[in-house]
Amino acid sequence: MPPTDGRLFGSFAVAQNWPPLEGGTPKSLAARMLLDYSDPPGQLGIALADPTDAASLDLDFFLLRTHTISPDYALTWLDRAHDRAFDAFRAMVRTDLFESWR
Repeated sequence: MPPTDGRLFGSFAVAQNWPPLEGGTPKSLAARMLLDYSDPPGQLGIALADPTDAASLDLDFFLLRTHTISPDYALTWLDRAHDRAFDAFRAMVRTDLFESWR
């Protein structure tokens, strides 16, 4: 992500409320969220880091299974998990920034 002129999480569609601390200049901010899904079954981890030089977005969708799954199920699950990760990516990035990449 590009630098955001001192606006932490400025590239993302995320509201962050951090109290101003007198005399301090914000340099970085990091956050992580974990979401459960039933379709496909799994969890999506979303991590944001915004140091002053550039921001990053990390998306990790994973399956919690204790038994073996078939190749057909794995491929179907992977397709749906990819859709979920893309939907999260699209939702996390500001619309104007996303459109500028087209």
